[in-house]
Amino acid sequence: YKIDRVAWLGTTGRALVCSAFGEQVKGPEPEELSDVQGDLFEVENGKTLWQFTGWQHLDYQNLAAAPNSEWVAVLKIFKGRGVYLLDARTGKTTASLLKDASGGLSVAVSPDSQQVAIGNPGIYLWDVKRQEILRHLEGHQNWVVALAFSADGRLLISGSGDSTARVWDVKNG
Repeated sequence: YKIDRVAWLGTTGRALVCSAFGEQVKGPEPEELSDVQGDLFEVENGKTLWQFTGWQHLDYQNLAAAPNSEWVAVLKIFKGRGVYLLDARTGKTTASLLKDASGGLSVAVSPDSQQVAIGNPGIYLWDVKRQEILRHLEGHQNWVVALAFSADGRLLISGSGDSTARVWDVKNG
């Protein structure tokens, strides 16, 4: 096993760990994929509350916990690529974002837990409540592999395989 990603669920005393296992697979792009298992557990006693499995891109930002501790966003390549929101209490899928052939390589959640940013060749800003795309940001010449919102949620920074980082105004794109 290789610990691939970790995230805190706010101040709940819970955390999520993704572990890569099995053989890495070279894909057509070529990209490295691996089987992963995600475990949401109680930090105090180590008790696992729920798990998920799938395939994920290695070495990309493929996990983000909502600051409100209600859900987590994971990139999951299992029965199709996409970004999935999982209920933090049960692990059940509450939404499937960009479930199509292009999927995503990175994901970030806004500080107010109202938006999810998904990086693929462009960046999609997704409204969690309405479950719809707010806007598509274009400008990078390669896949977006890293994303982060500013503390106030007004700005988003993206890093790409084109060796650039861009800062975006979330409200107007």
